[in-house]
Amino acid sequence: MGITDDASTVVGLAYVDRDGNGSCQGSNDEIVPMIRDAAGMRELVHDPNQPWTRANTVSGNGRVVLGNSNFEKAWAWVDEGPQIDLTALTGAYDANAVNHDGSVVALSGMDEDYRVTGILLWNALQGTSPAAFTNIDSLRYCTHIPYLDFFGSNLCEQ
Repeated sequence: MGITDDASTVVGLAYVDRDGNGSCQGSNDEIVPMIRDAAGMRELVHDPNQPWTRANTVSGNGRVVLGNSNFEKAWAWVDEGPQIDLTALTGAYDANAVNHDGSVVALSGMDEDYRVTGILLWNALQGTSPAAFTNIDSLRYCTHIPYLDFFGSNLCEQ
């Protein structure tokens, strides 16, 4: 799913037959996030109660990995440490964009009603305190961009 700038590290998902039934999709925790580099392939620490978890992308230098579970939980790992629950912190349900050194991770913040609260920039190297997150807001229909229907009518004018 993701690769570092120098192509030395890749991240994604792996299938593990934990229950020995010959299938890697029969129970929770058989589709897992993985990282592979010169030291080999290994699982990232993750919540085994999720139906599946994958690593989506990695920072250019390999320090910050982003991923999700079941298309509803966003995760991060810094230096292969413990799994960070970005959904609990920000409401984001997916994490896919990170710069070279992990100092900028872009997330779509959401509230409990799934309304976007703005684009959040997270400096993963500063931890998970509120100071590590900056809300840069987002574009708004009828204020920043027109709201056009399928036929090209501007719904903002209505």
